[in-house]
Amino acid sequence: MIYQPFRLIIHCTVFNLLLGFVYQPIRAQIAWENLASMPTDGRWGAVSFAVNGKVYVGMGYDGISNQGDLWEYDHQTNSWNQKASYAISRRAAATFVLNGKAYVCGGLGGSGGTLFNDLIEYDPATNSWSEKKSLPEDGLYGAAGFAIGNKGYICCGNMGSAAGPYSKRLWEYDPVNDSWTRKIDFPGNARYGMSYSRFVIGKKAYTGMGYSGNGSAFYNDMYCYDQDANSWTPISYYPGAGRAYLTGFTLCDGGYLGTGQINGSAKSDLWQYSPSNDSWKKMSDFPGGDRWVMAVGELSNTNVYLGTGDNFSTKFNDWWEVSCNDVGFEELSYPQARMRMFPNPLVNTTVLEFDEPLEATVSVVNVEGRVVKQLFISGQSIQLNRDNLPAGLYHIVIRPVNRMIITVKLAVMD
Repeated sequence: MIYQPFRLIIHCTVFNLLLGFVYQPIRAQIAWENLASMPTDGRWGAVSFAVNGKVYVGMGYDGISNQGDLWEYDHQTNSWNQKASYAISRRAAATFVLNGKAYVCGGLGGSGGTLFNDLIEYDPATNSWSEKKSLPEDGLYGAAGFAIGNKGYICCGNMGSAAGPYSKRLWEYDPVNDSWTRKIDFPGNARYGMSYSRFVIGKKAYTGMGYSGNGSAFYNDMYCYDQDANSWTPISYYPGAGRAYLTGFTLCDGGYLGTGQINGSAKSDLWQYSPSNDSWKKMSDFPGGDRWVMAVGELSNTNVYLGTGDNFSTKFNDWWEVSCNDVGFEELSYPQARMRMFPNPLVNTTVLEFDEPLEATVSVVNVEGRVVKQLFISGQSIQLNRDNLPAGLYHIVIRPVNRMIITVKLAVMD
């Protein structure tokens, strides 16, 4: 059988193949699905991350001791496989993902409450852990961890007992030089309980919440960190009650934040944040019920996986998918942007080129509304590789940061 190269047919005006159009997405509500549970006892304070199409969960506290194990979740088979454990067990560590590798920083371990400031790297390609340069300050736990572009960040955290001291420092990690740089401090009060109380949209991170004062002060303030400007901007307060150890993630270009605990009472509410108008919208509650210190892995812009956690009486090992699909596009009446795609037809790789610099997420969406490939452009061009993309009809969806969505229809044919 001879496999023919696939073709990209861009449906634009016949007289001008450089013309794109602006579309309004017809978007389904977010949907939840209960999946295969972790094949372990329940736990809270686990680490979780998504790398190369797989989601990983490990470490945490099972009610008896801290753990150092790691499990890989395959969403295509709805199954779990155990991977290499790390020698030093811990809970409430911070995580971020850079260049196909995951990083775990800090955490609380040992029966005596040992605080760590180490940074460890997990490479899924070799299923191995390695030590990197430690965070240049005292050990901490309950810090927020996130990645923007090719840099990782650790923000705030607890450097002592429940009474503190707490941090408000922001540290940036460069994996190329294996080095840390202190950035501008978090503008709110020093605090902890922020492990997954964050989400990233484009080149900006959103974080806050948490608590301090031996659990007497619970916060609902939120801030936006701009990587380029190295600056913080306050955003609208979280509309739910102030709390700690929430679950945050990015889904279909919106930020989501919910669950957590306040004064020993776990929560299940969920809110969506829109950066375009600095507003929050109440969503349906997390269907797994009240809980805090959950694990979350963001597989793609349309599929997020989360679970585990605690509600002060039960430690969970369940696992959930939350998804949001672009199920259609309603074309608006005016042209928006000029772009070129070449070569066309595509054999192995093609280039999308714009007439002006653009910061945007570029997604390839299949007819079922599922993202099958996703990139981020910061400039005027980006290379798109075919990889294992099968023949079929797709949309290329271009979502500029804080601007309207642009889509280009394309057909992939044998």
